[in-house]
Amino acid sequence: MSSKNNFYFTLQGFHKEVTGSCILCTIHFPNNTERHILVDSGLFQETKYEDLNRTLDFNINNIDAIVLTHPHIDHIGKLPYLVKEGYNGPIYCTTLTRKVSNELLQNSAKTYETEYQKELKVTRHPEPPLYTSDDVETTISLMKVYDYNDEIEIFDNVFITFCDNGHLLSASCVFL
Repeated sequence: MSSKNNFYFTLQGFHKEVTGSCILCTIHFPNNTERHILVDSGLFQETKYEDLNRTLDFNINNIDAIVLTHPHIDHIGKLPYLVKEGYNGPIYCTTLTRKVSNELLQNSAKTYETEYQKELKVTRHPEPPLYTSDDVETTISLMKVYDYNDEIEIFDNVFITFCDNGHLLSASCVFL
């Protein structure tokens, strides 16, 4: 599928359900370089998938950028975990997505921290919180915000544009 003159891309999804949204887009360039863009990184919300929140199906060090479609926890909830595990690149989103994400992720971190403290009283070695409020603050600091219809060059000759999709306040379709 390689081409000497054109780029191509591959998409990889990591779950067959709606929850835990995470799509890896790999752009393959003619000079044999690649860029890896993660579209969303959400928490798995059903109890039966809970263990998947502590796993990564890709090498975090290979991710060049993250792009968010909207601030539902099943689309953004795993971001602080990625940051905790070493991701420190840009996270692109709309202005309102960043604002709502901060509120939701801080609430999620507080829940993880509270549950951990409760478990400490019951067992000697509870599972540590998936992430903390500090991880959320670092995550939010990585977010680069843009308005709908702005064309953003995220890499040389690679652009994204957020377009309103009407799903909910701040939701967007992303054109790459």
